[in-house]
Amino acid sequence: MSLTFRGPVYRHISEKRFADQFVTGESIWVSTFKRCREYEDAEQGDAHEGMMLHRINSASSLDPGFESIAKTWGIQNEGGVVTITDSHELHIVDDAYVVCFSFEVFGEDLKKKFGEHAVRVHDIEEFARRLEFAMRQVVPTVRYGLGLGPVTYSDRIYQDYEQPPGDIHFVKPVVPFKAQREYRIVILCEKGHEYKPFAITVPLPKGLCMSVDSQG
Repeated sequence: MSLTFRGPVYRHISEKRFADQFVTGESIWVSTFKRCREYEDAEQGDAHEGMMLHRINSASSLDPGFESIAKTWGIQNEGGVVTITDSHELHIVDDAYVVCFSFEVFGEDLKKKFGEHAVRVHDIEEFARRLEFAMRQVVPTVRYGLGLGPVTYSDRIYQDYEQPPGDIHFVKPVVPFKAQREYRIVILCEKGHEYKPFAITVPLPKGLCMSVDSQG
């Protein structure tokens, strides 16, 4: 996907009145990683959202590239040979705000889970900019620079000197999630912030969002 991608993307919503409110910006639902972990449905929820496991079978300070592992794992080598075997480190994003979209309108099976009513966002960068501005008015601890982009579908486990499969906020397993073709906005706050899902009003210009139902 081009770095200049702006849209469209689609938001699926269960009730028409909520879809209409999304179109005007009257009510935009912002969820959290923790909430996503709590869903019982395997496709709607993800018990390991924002988690990644680095497994080391064998690594030595004599190996090229060991410094990167030492830095990530907080290992200080004060001389001699350092060896790591049969170890792992679990990286976890404690929580984050997230708004999820798809690159396409879902088929009937996914609509039953995520919502029958699809809203088309023509310019996701503009939408994200306005969402971030609105959130700053009610959540002062929001960090500058939100995350915006497609989800990478890959194993969350990487080994030895392998690179992480992607940004931890944007990685999900192929099964059962790849069919969703997700694009998401991730918003982080300063340390100590208590994340809770909430609805926010975001002033949106007419035409930025449109109900797919009304497009026929």
